[in-house]
Order: sequence, then C-alpha cells, then structure tokens
Amino acid sequence: MRTLHPFAWWAWGISLAIAASQVRSIWLTVIIILASLVVAFARKTQDPWAAALIIGMKIALVALTLRMVIAVLFSVPGQGTVLFSIPRIQLPEWLAGIFLGGAVTVERLRFVLFESLTIFALVITVAAASSLANPKQTLRSLPGVLHEADKTHGRSSVTPTVVLLVGVGSLFVATIQLVTGDDYRIFLLVSLIFIFIGLFLGNRQSTRTRYRPIPWQSRESLVLLTSILAIILSRAPLGPMLTVALIMVMLAPLFVTSRPVAAR
Repeated sequence: MRTLHPFAWWAWGISLAIAASQVRSIWLTVIIILASLVVAFARKTQDPWAAALIIGMKIALVALTLRMVIAVLFSVPGQGTVLFSIPRIQLPEWLAGIFLGGAVTVERLRFVLFESLTIFALVITVAAASSLANPKQTLRSLPGVLHEADKTHGRSSVTPTVVLLVGVGSLFVATIQLVTGDDYRIFLLVSLIFIFIGLFLGNRQSTRTRYRPIPWQSRESLVLLTSILAIILSRAPLGPMLTVALIMVMLAPLFVTSRPVAAR
C-alpha cells in the first residue's frame, strides 16, 4: 500500500497544529503531541526527509527548556502559591516591572508550562508532517502556475501572479495581527480568497502538464475529513467520549496506511 498524498499529510499536520493552538488543557496538548509522534514514528521511512522529525523534536525541546528557565529566572509581580524563591537582582529602570530572581509561583509555572507545551506541539506537528510528506511529490503536486511564476515572457500571467502576491502579503499581515493579539480573522479570510483566486486564474493560463500525477483517493479524503473534524472537536468542551473521539481522528492515518518503503 502506497503512502498518502503529501498534501494529505500536510493537512493532517496543520490540523493538529491548529487543534493544539485551540485547546485549553495541558493534558489535551500532551495528547496531541503524543498522537503526532505515534503516527510519525509508525509511518516514517528511512528517507532523508524523515530526519525532520528528530530535528523538530530537538528544536522543540530547546525552546521548551529555554522558556521554562526564563520563567524561573525572571519574575513579574503577582500573587499565587510560592513554590520557591531565588535571590532577586536589581535590573535597570527601563526593565521596570520585571525582576531577575524572586518568588516562583505554581500558577506562573503552570501557565508557562502550558504556553511552552503549545509551542512544542506546533513544532512537533509541523515536523511530523514534514517527515512524512515526500518533498519531491509535494513539488510535483503544486499547481502549475507556481512553477511558472517567474516566467511571464510577455504572456498574460501577470494578473494571477499579482493576485498571488497580494494574497501572500495579506497572509503575512494576518500573521502579524495574530502575533500582536489583534483581530486577524478578516485578514486571514481575505488572504486565502486572494490566494485561491490567483491559483485558479494561473492554472487556467498555465501550459505546464504533469507526468504521472499523484492520485488523490478515498484514503486521502478520509484523512482530510478527520483532520477537519479534529479542529472542530478541539474547540468543543471535551468530555471522556469526545476526548477518545479526538484521539481516534488524530490517529486516522494509521488506519488507512501501512509502513511505507523507502522512496527511490
């Protein structure tokens, strides 16, 4: 049995990343991390890109460790159950409100741990998808207009390219809005609309053809549907049954694939 279409792997990985960013429980975040690792280790090959998983794990561990160390060393005024204290060092006036050392509270450590695990989950889910999706097949599956983005040669492909650039620019703005905490939904929606319009117009004008295109079958559709379902379930108040359902949909690629052989 062949492996999944690379876009199906990316849909699975990105959906788990979105789910991890939406859950409000440390345990659910850990479950998402474990589910992505189980699928990645069970279906990874000996191909070079499979090393992305180990690299991602190392990066995530370093980020988690640094975030926790910073949370312990630097304290902010606040109330809570003091776990332990370290000597406080006076910082410059331009760092008013932040202290090096001081009381370390349980509440702050719990908050920072949840925040760090969320970042850990985002890195792991993307690394898992990157280790499973064949990059050569991913490039082959890209719309033809992307292969011709820099080859206008006087043809009327400027419009799709401009639309694509506007969409990507809007997506960048949406990312900035997300990081700064502003309302980013309208920017994200507009950017996605522009990108899809650009791809549609560009593909109509593209003369590039594919040799032996990678098929998208029912297995890929099932993984895509379960990926969307994982996002929906992560937004709902999860009881025991819904938690089990979330685990099952995250593990869906295990049920429709077998361990693939190394790509040639």
